[in-house]
Amino acid sequence: MPIYEYYCDDCEERVRLFFRSFAEVDTKPVICPQCGESHLARVISKVAIVQTESRGQGSLSSSGSQPAADQSDPKSLARSMREASQGQDFGREFKEVATRLESGEKPASIEKSLRQRSGQDSETH
Repeated sequence: MPIYEYYCDDCEERVRLFFRSFAEVDTKPVICPQCGESHLARVISKVAIVQTESRGQGSLSSSGSQPAADQSDPKSLARSMREASQGQDFGREFKEVATRLESGEKPASIEKSLRQRSGQDSETH
């Protein structure tokens, strides 16, 4: 069963929707389970990052020595983003998101403004 994440423009919530098949994803109308509206945009789901250890085995960063990011705390998310990047340069938008999170801005607000800036604010999936 595929699970997709969406952002609802009406209630400004990030929601997960379950589908019985991949074909249903393209044919079934998407409705926000929070508010019942259909102004949803598909978003990229959060992922776990596997880091290698000296033993040659991988471990999820949320179960290793580093504490997992608190999804409700923007500053914690920014810290996790910066740690996960391990000093690599992921570009201007990555830096902007991390900086805005560090200032306490909510992820939904950042995501909405980035979509508006890129012209995807009215697009629904």
